[in-house]
Amino acid sequence: MQVVDQKELEAVLKSLKQLTPNIEKNVLVGATRAGAAKMRDRMRDKVSKRSGALAKAIYVKRVRMSNRRLIMQRATIRKKVLENGKGRKNTQQYAYYLEYGTAKMTPKPFVRPTLDGNYNEAVTAARSYFVTRFAKDKKKWGF
Repeated sequence: MQVVDQKELEAVLKSLKQLTPNIEKNVLVGATRAGAAKMRDRMRDKVSKRSGALAKAIYVKRVRMSNRRLIMQRATIRKKVLENGKGRKNTQQYAYYLEYGTAKMTPKPFVRPTLDGNYNEAVTAARSYFVTRFAKDKKKWGF
């Protein structure tokens, strides 16, 4: 039978409480961003590149949640209104027209096929980021 000293147990619990915010702040946020960035890159590859404005408007955004245990990154389309020689372009509206089509325009989806086909690739990117970053930072945290 092993005997555990109360002070040692309290020290371990205290270090674990400090470790959780560090992992969340440094490692998990980066891992979710790596997965979302992989999806962003695939969306940029699949979108039609008439002028390139829509591909440039796709970006990764961190969504702040009230629940601290939930970390979410989103690959989304910036509502970018560009001035050019022909007038104004709203990239969000154009993306909607491309994805779902209109009465006179056939749909050319790029978001849904990206989500369906590259989910495992995004998970792999997030997992590899987590493993390398955790191995790098665990010495800092005293493991």
